[in-house]
Order: sequence, then C-alpha cells, then structure tokens
Amino acid sequence: MSLERIQALIEECQNDNDRLFNLNVKCCAAKLRKNLQEISNQCKELRKSALDHRKSLPVKKRVKKTDETKEEVKEEKKEDKELPEPTELKREVTSSTTAQEAVAIEKARAELKAKLALLDADTK
Repeated sequence: MSLERIQALIEECQNDNDRLFNLNVKCCAAKLRKNLQEISNQCKELRKSALDHRKSLPVKKRVKKTDETKEEVKEEKKEDKELPEPTELKREVTSSTTAQEAVAIEKARAELKAKLALLDADTK
C-alpha cells in the first residue's frame, strides 16, 4: 500500500534532515529533496485511488414519492399554515390617559368591531 511507502519515506527524510542540518553533510540535501518529491508523488497517487474508490461505492437512492404520499404532504402543509386566532390586545391605562378615557376608547373599539362585523356579513 502506498501509505506504508509514504511512512517509510518520511523516516528516511528524518534521517537525511538530521544529517543535513545537524551534521552539515551536503549530499543529504539532494537525498532529502528526492525523498520529499517521492512523498509528493505517492500522496497524489493515494488521493487518486481514494477518489476512484469513493466513485465505485454504490449510491443511496431516494424513494420516489407516490401520488398518495404527495397528497399527504400537501395536507400536512395546509395544517401547518392554519394559524391560531390572534390574541386580543387591550390598551393599558398609562399616565397620559385617564381611566375614563380608557373606558371611552374601549367602547369606541367595540362599536367599530360591531360595524365591521355587519359589513363583513353584508359582503358575504
């Protein structure tokens, strides 16, 4: 296997590196460069073989949806779209409005809601 060859080349490079930089042996520079180039080539080959192997593996295929399952999915989406009734907002009494003004505003809102309900009933 080329991975074992790469490991052996790395060990050789370590020896040549130590001799070159620690003992100042000039001929080890050429050997080191040669081994490093060989490591590079072996790595390229290993990458190619890994890619080829990955391509040869079987592909998982998705299950095709039938018409029934498509309709079920559509129904689920429709159910998700139905929103709950909005909560009713009430005006709080603040320092700028008095309690009497707040009551008057609430009565006016109730009258407007009643008118809107009548208009909606008429249009239907």
